[in-house]
Amino acid sequence: QGYRAILAYLRSVLAERSVSATKTLPVVEKLQLSDLMESGVEEETEPEDKDGLQRFRELKDQLILLDQADLKLTVNGSKCLRSELLSSSRVKKSKAGVLPRLQLSHLKRSEEKRTSAMNETRHNQTLLEQRRKLEALEKWRTEAREAQMKKKSLCKQRRWETGILEGSLEDRSMKSQMLDLGSNEDRSARKLERDIRACVESIQKKGRNPCSTTSEQMAAEAEDVEMIRKLQGQLMERRSQGKHHEKDLFSGVSWPGFPSD
Repeated sequence: QGYRAILAYLRSVLAERSVSATKTLPVVEKLQLSDLMESGVEEETEPEDKDGLQRFRELKDQLILLDQADLKLTVNGSKCLRSELLSSSRVKKSKAGVLPRLQLSHLKRSEEKRTSAMNETRHNQTLLEQRRKLEALEKWRTEAREAQMKKKSLCKQRRWETGILEGSLEDRSMKSQMLDLGSNEDRSARKLERDIRACVESIQKKGRNPCSTTSEQMAAEAEDVEMIRKLQGQLMERRSQGKHHEKDLFSGVSWPGFPSD
């Protein structure tokens, strides 16, 4: 459509120029006719003067040459324009043929890039999933190992605590066997011990009393010692009955003024 529009425009321009040329030619002809009329008058007046006729012929030849040259220029210009239009159309056609090839190659490269990027992304995702699985497995193994070690340590601690508890229970049982005073015999034994301590304290107080005489003091001490011995005998008898083989607490006591038996 553009080529046809250009040709139509050029044809209209050429038509206008031809019309303008035809319009101007009568003016020249009028000028020539006026010259001819003047020359005719001059011939009438001066029949022997041939210079005007020669001048008219020269002008006519010049105008013809100018018209021919102008026509050649217009024809050559249209030919050049037509060749330029043809060359431009050929270039457009060649470009139109090249562009699809370039577009196809560009699309092919972009598709290859996209495919390679997708493959790389999938590969990276696979590696990431494998690493996560390995990390989870290693974490599970570590936790299981720690739980097993903790369980072993708890078992050892429980065994140790059980051993200590058993030992403490044995010690307590032994101590309870030795020092259990919950029964009637133990309570009576403790009462005898308290009586013995009270007698000892009374003897010590009487020994520190300066008001009493020596004979009185010795008689009172003898009575107290006799009572203490009786209490000790009762205590030993109770302990032997209760199968307590403890050492007598008062076996090594030496009373003031009396040797120990």
